Amino acid sequence: MRYFKDLFLTDDFLIRGHVSTGGRRLSNFLNAAARPFIEVGDATVITAGGEQPVAGGRSILRLSEILLAHELSSEAGDESLRALAERGAAEVAVSMILKGRTAIELSGTIRRTTWERDAFGQNAFVVVGRPQIRGLEAGGPGSHPLLQEMDYVIVNTARVALVSGEDSP
Repeated sequence: MRYFKDLFLTDDFLIRGHVSTGGRRLSNFLNAAARPFIEVGDATVITAGGEQPVAGGRSILRLSEILLAHELSSEAGDESLRALAERGAAEVAVSMILKGRTAIELSGTIRRTTWERDAFGQNAFVVVGRPQIRGLEAGGPGSHPLLQEMDYVIVNTARVALVSGEDSP
Protein backbone atom coordinates (compact mmCIF):
# COMPACT_ATOMS: atom_id res chain seq x y z
CA MET A 1 0.00 0.00 0.00
CA ARG A 2 1.27 3.48 -0.90
CA TYR A 3 1.00 6.53 1.30
CA PHE A 4 -1.57 9.23 0.58
CA LYS A 5 0.38 11.78 -1.41
CA ASP A 6 -2.29 13.79 -3.21
CA LEU A 7 -5.56 15.43 -2.24
CA PHE A 8 -8.37 16.55 -4.56
CA LEU A 9 -11.58 18.44 -3.80
CA THR A 10 -14.53 18.35 -6.19
CA ASP A 11 -18.12 19.52 -5.67
CA ASP A 12 -19.02 16.04 -4.46
CA PHE A 13 -15.88 14.34 -3.20
CA LEU A 14 -12.70 14.67 -1.21
CA ILE A 15 -10.20 12.20 -2.64
CA ARG A 16 -6.90 11.21 -1.04
CA GLY A 17 -4.57 8.92 -2.91
CA HIS A 18 -1.49 8.67 -5.05
CA VAL A 19 -1.06 10.05 -8.57
CA SER A 20 2.00 8.89 -10.47
CA THR A 21 3.36 12.21 -11.70
CA GLY A 22 6.63 10.90 -13.08
CA GLY A 23 8.59 12.93 -10.54
CA ARG A 24 6.96 16.24 -11.51
CA ARG A 25 5.11 18.56 -9.17
CA LEU A 26 1.38 17.89 -9.14
CA SER A 27 0.62 21.32 -10.65
CA ASN A 28 2.94 20.64 -13.59
CA PHE A 29 1.48 17.17 -14.05
CA LEU A 30 -2.10 18.51 -14.10
CA ASN A 31 -1.18 21.28 -16.55
CA ALA A 32 0.45 18.77 -18.90
CA ALA A 33 -2.32 16.16 -18.73
CA ALA A 34 -3.34 15.29 -22.28
CA ARG A 35 -6.43 13.28 -21.36
CA PRO A 36 -9.58 14.35 -19.52
CA PHE A 37 -9.08 11.80 -16.70
CA ILE A 38 -6.26 11.01 -14.30
CA GLU A 39 -5.73 7.84 -12.29
CA VAL A 40 -5.62 8.04 -8.50
CA GLY A 41 -4.16 4.92 -6.90
CA ASP A 42 -4.99 3.74 -3.40
CA ALA A 43 -7.77 6.31 -3.34
CA THR A 44 -9.96 7.05 -0.36
CA VAL A 45 -13.14 8.84 -1.45
CA ILE A 46 -15.39 10.74 0.95
CA THR A 47 -18.72 12.07 -0.33
CA ALA A 48 -20.62 15.23 0.59
CA GLY A 49 -22.12 14.85 4.04
CA GLY A 50 -20.19 11.65 4.66
CA GLU A 51 -17.54 11.06 7.25
CA GLN A 52 -16.65 7.52 6.29
CA PRO A 53 -14.92 6.63 3.03
CA VAL A 54 -17.28 5.23 0.41
CA ALA A 55 -14.78 4.00 -2.14
CA GLY A 56 -11.19 2.97 -2.31
CA GLY A 57 -8.54 1.46 -4.49
CA ARG A 58 -7.92 2.67 -8.02
CA SER A 59 -10.10 5.59 -9.10
CA ILE A 60 -10.33 7.64 -12.28
CA LEU A 61 -10.95 11.38 -11.77
CA ARG A 62 -12.15 13.86 -14.41
CA LEU A 63 -9.81 16.88 -14.46
CA SER A 64 -12.68 19.30 -15.07
CA GLU A 65 -14.30 18.25 -11.77
CA ILE A 66 -11.30 19.29 -9.66
CA LEU A 67 -11.80 22.49 -7.67
CA LEU A 68 -8.62 22.29 -5.60
CA ALA A 69 -5.65 19.93 -5.37
CA HIS A 70 -2.71 19.61 -2.99
CA GLU A 71 0.36 17.46 -2.46
CA LEU A 72 0.23 16.05 1.05
CA SER A 73 3.68 14.52 1.05
CA SER A 74 6.68 16.73 1.71
CA GLU A 75 8.50 14.63 -0.88
CA ALA A 76 5.89 15.30 -3.57
CA GLY A 77 6.91 18.74 -4.81
CA ASP A 78 10.02 20.82 -4.93
CA GLU A 79 10.94 23.27 -2.21
CA SER A 80 10.27 26.33 -4.37
CA LEU A 81 6.58 25.46 -4.39
CA ARG A 82 6.54 25.15 -0.62
CA ALA A 83 8.40 28.45 -0.22
CA LEU A 84 5.56 30.53 -1.66
CA ALA A 85 5.26 32.37 1.64
CA GLU A 86 8.85 33.59 1.35
CA ARG A 87 8.66 35.20 -2.07
CA GLY A 88 7.18 38.51 -0.88
CA ALA A 89 7.50 41.05 -3.69
CA ALA A 90 7.03 38.41 -6.39
CA GLU A 91 3.47 37.77 -5.16
CA VAL A 92 0.09 39.47 -5.34
CA ALA A 93 -2.73 39.00 -2.83
CA VAL A 94 -5.90 37.82 -4.56
CA SER A 95 -9.40 36.66 -3.80
CA MET A 96 -11.12 34.13 -6.07
CA ILE A 97 -14.68 32.94 -6.37
CA LEU A 98 -14.81 29.33 -7.58
CA LYS A 99 -17.76 28.07 -9.61
CA GLY A 100 -19.44 25.08 -8.09
CA ARG A 101 -22.58 23.85 -6.46
CA THR A 102 -21.91 26.43 -3.76
CA ALA A 103 -19.78 29.55 -4.14
CA ILE A 104 -16.36 29.05 -2.62
CA GLU A 105 -14.17 32.03 -1.82
CA LEU A 106 -10.45 31.44 -1.82
CA SER A 107 -7.99 34.12 -0.83
CA GLY A 108 -4.23 33.86 -0.89
CA THR A 109 -1.27 34.84 -3.03
CA ILE A 110 -0.24 34.07 -6.59
CA ARG A 111 2.87 34.90 -8.57
CA ARG A 112 2.83 38.44 -9.92
CA THR A 113 3.43 37.06 -13.45
CA THR A 114 0.32 34.87 -13.11
CA TRP A 115 -1.79 37.90 -12.15
CA GLU A 116 -1.55 39.35 -15.66
CA ARG A 117 -4.79 38.79 -17.56
CA ASP A 118 -3.30 36.80 -20.43
CA ALA A 119 -1.04 34.74 -18.18
CA PHE A 120 -3.79 33.73 -15.70
CA GLY A 121 -5.60 31.60 -18.25
CA GLN A 122 -2.42 30.20 -19.75
CA ASN A 123 -2.36 27.18 -17.43
CA ALA A 124 -5.29 25.01 -16.49
CA PHE A 125 -4.08 24.92 -12.88
CA VAL A 126 -2.41 27.68 -10.83
CA VAL A 127 -0.82 27.62 -7.39
CA VAL A 128 -2.27 29.82 -4.63
CA GLY A 129 -0.09 30.30 -1.55
CA ARG A 130 -1.31 30.84 2.01
CA PRO A 131 -4.89 29.86 1.13
CA GLN A 132 -7.91 30.76 3.20
CA ILE A 133 -11.03 28.94 2.07
CA ARG A 134 -14.58 30.08 2.89
CA GLY A 135 -17.96 28.77 1.82
CA LEU A 136 -17.41 25.05 2.19
CA GLU A 137 -20.36 23.17 3.64
CA ALA A 138 -19.99 21.97 7.21
CA GLY A 139 -19.87 18.19 7.24
CA GLY A 140 -19.21 18.00 3.50
CA PRO A 141 -16.04 16.84 1.81
CA GLY A 142 -14.70 20.38 1.81
CA SER A 143 -14.85 20.67 5.59
CA HIS A 144 -12.04 18.14 6.10
CA PRO A 145 -9.35 19.49 8.49
CA LEU A 146 -6.65 18.87 5.88
CA LEU A 147 -8.13 21.67 3.75
CA GLN A 148 -7.65 24.21 6.52
CA GLU A 149 -3.99 23.36 7.14
CA MET A 150 -2.45 23.67 3.67
CA ASP A 151 0.33 26.13 2.85
CA TYR A 152 -0.76 26.21 -0.81
CA VAL A 153 -3.47 24.82 -3.08
CA ILE A 154 -3.58 24.10 -6.78
CA VAL A 155 -6.68 25.70 -8.34
CA ASN A 156 -8.44 24.62 -11.52
CA THR A 157 -8.70 27.90 -13.50
CA ALA A 158 -11.70 26.53 -15.42
CA ARG A 159 -13.59 26.64 -12.11
CA VAL A 160 -12.62 30.27 -11.34
CA ALA A 161 -15.46 32.74 -11.93
CA LEU A 162 -13.78 35.92 -10.65
CA VAL A 163 -10.36 37.01 -9.44
CA SER A 164 -9.76 40.29 -7.67
CA GLY A 165 -6.48 41.57 -6.32
CA GLU A 166 -5.08 44.20 -4.05
CA ASP A 167 -2.28 45.12 -6.41
CA SER A 168 -2.30 45.93 -10.10
CA PRO A 169 0.25 44.27 -12.40
